[in-house]
Amino acid sequence: MANRVVSIKSLRPNNWFLNKEKVEAIRLIWRKGQQDFLPPVLASEIDGQLALIDGNTRAFVAWERKQKLISIVLKDIKDIGNHGNLYKTLHRKGPEVGILSVCDLIERILEPQDYQRKWIKFCEDMLTKIQ
Repeated sequence: MANRVVSIKSLRPNNWFLNKEKVEAIRLIWRKGQQDFLPPVLASEIDGQLALIDGNTRAFVAWERKQKLISIVLKDIKDIGNHGNLYKTLHRKGPEVGILSVCDLIERILEPQDYQRKWIKFCEDMLTKIQ
């Protein structure tokens, strides 16, 4: 595991949607000037690219706030846990749905119930197919 600072735009999100409540919570942290208390995002290298594994909302709001760089924890995909295959699949299919960087999430912020239905259910279904 290694910590480093990278360009936010170099990270490809592994979430194709964001939960509006979570976005608002992170925006509030930024408005209060408390963003430095947020943990670094988690990334892994997949196919030679940085995949954003955890912290999609934090990275999106940082980009929205005009940040160019972000602190990441870089972890090998095989050390991520049981969902490595899901992350690889999402990373590889991301460009097909128009997800290349966090800025592509701007029109993909959903109400919590829609996020649950559209994204969480999609991931659960995909997990059963790839395992």
